[in-house]
Amino acid sequence: MLVTGWQQALTVLVIVIPGFVHQIVRSRLRGPTPEDGDLGVRVLRALTTSGLFALIYLIALGQILTSAISHPRSYLDHPRSTALLLFALVFLIPAGVAVAQHARNTRRLYPNVSWKQVFRVYNPTPTAWDFAVNRVGPGYVRVLSKDGNWVGGYAGEDSFYTNFPQSREIFVETAWRLDEQGKFEKPIAGSAGQWIKCDDAPVIEFLRPQDTSRDRPAPQDEQADTGRSEAGGEPQ
Repeated sequence: MLVTGWQQALTVLVIVIPGFVHQIVRSRLRGPTPEDGDLGVRVLRALTTSGLFALIYLIALGQILTSAISHPRSYLDHPRSTALLLFALVFLIPAGVAVAQHARNTRRLYPNVSWKQVFRVYNPTPTAWDFAVNRVGPGYVRVLSKDGNWVGGYAGEDSFYTNFPQSREIFVETAWRLDEQGKFEKPIAGSAGQWIKCDDAPVIEFLRPQDTSRDRPAPQDEQADTGRSEAGGEPQ
């Protein structure tokens, strides 16, 4: 009997995809491993896991699976039950196995960790930059360029940070003039914003505002007690 398109689709879903689902969920829970950087290793591992799931499925549901591949039309007449079965075999079971493996390994490595924290051991935030820009609020930012010059400005609701996998960049809505020590002197007249590339910057500082009740609060700085030169406050 010739293999039809439906038979090919069922074969790929049940025999190939489960391993990839298992690998994605497990990597999301425990974090990347050194071999995850090799695409060939990831594909081989996923296919091996898929083969293992396929053997288990054949042992447990051999007659049902072979009948579905040989006579798919009979299962297409009951789409709801067929979809539920495929969902369980392709997604639910592999994901559940990955979750159970992660919980078991975490409890073995950290026996004192509570069950509430089992799935919080790994922080999926890809870089420290993403962690910083996702938690920082409105305020001032200054960047030390690789040639030793300070640049920066006010980063509020109309500003923007780029995250992984894009390069590290900032758009500040109001550019400020900074002196050689990084002290904020005054806003640049007529500034409509400033784009700052941060890939090569050795230092990037996020400064919290001193008074959040103002439209343009001044950042907390080591020289904040020197006073303000204008009404509304300037960063020091």
